[in-house]
Amino acid sequence: LLGTGLTSVDVLLTLARLPRTAEVVAISRRGLWPAVHSTSPRPGIDAWPWLEPLLTREGGARTSELVRAVATRARDAERESGDWRPAIDGMRPYAAKIWAALGERERERFLRHARAFWEVRRHRMAPKVGAIVEQARENGTLVTRTGRVIAARATRDGVDLTVHRRGESGTELLRADWIVNC
Repeated sequence: LLGTGLTSVDVLLTLARLPRTAEVVAISRRGLWPAVHSTSPRPGIDAWPWLEPLLTREGGARTSELVRAVATRARDAERESGDWRPAIDGMRPYAAKIWAALGERERERFLRHARAFWEVRRHRMAPKVGAIVEQARENGTLVTRTGRVIAARATRDGVDLTVHRRGESGTELLRADWIVNC
């Protein structure tokens, strides 16, 4: 699987219905899978009281300040209620305002540095689905590799992928029967 987002989860669910002996390898730059929704959801915590000063500051909003503020609010929510999700959910009505408040350079920073971390918290899996993904990890059916595909070459038996692993200097050759671009 190329990617570890919700599309990968959907593909994994389809594969999990079939008996299998081969492992499923998911390759993604950061190896982050979507978080799981709470089994007992709480309403979102309105983010506007702390968002407004960040979005209306002179010189425009800054990605680093937003990231720190979101992390603080999520930790506060976790400490107060045992769940970080209401802090994230409370930002939903303001997504367009947040994006509009970021200048072009800050948008680029967000996309480069924070997008993946935002997406795994914002676009979550149902608890039952999360349990299936976790079970696949635990029993070794699902293996996640961090890195990026450098090259792909079709062979008689499938595809050879050259992968540059995150944090490593060399590359790795992976042989796959199938590739699904997620």
